[in-house]
Amino acid sequence: MKRLYSNYPEYEFEGIAEKAEEMGLSLSAFQRYCVMVYMSENTPCHDFMSMGFYDSISLRINKIKVGETFTVADLFPEEWERFDKSQKMIMAKRLVKFSKNNPRICRIYQSEPGKTTVYLRENGMSGGSSFGMGWKSI
Repeated sequence: MKRLYSNYPEYEFEGIAEKAEEMGLSLSAFQRYCVMVYMSENTPCHDFMSMGFYDSISLRINKIKVGETFTVADLFPEEWERFDKSQKMIMAKRLVKFSKNNPRICRIYQSEPGKTTVYLRENGMSGGSSFGMGWKSI
């Protein structure tokens, strides 16, 4: 895999860091997202990184029965094998952030360094979207 390195003035870096934090992405993942969106809206990366895909986390959690445990891979059974390591890490981070922002919907059930985090579906309800329905954005 090839790497790109970028240098930014302080004011640009601060803005980039702020936007990355808003999306729950690392700086490098956010930079990759921006580049791929710029290059083409039809790339697999764009489909993956679209906000609709992120919002699907909440929709997929709704399909899990209250009291059941799950992992991030369980939310994307058909897509998981196609994701590269970076994409899997991004989705895992988004789910951590989602669970922290929405503890009535799901919470971390078991977490150990180097192991897959297991979540517990709680009894909170959603309207199917993380925006405007009482959900905190992820």
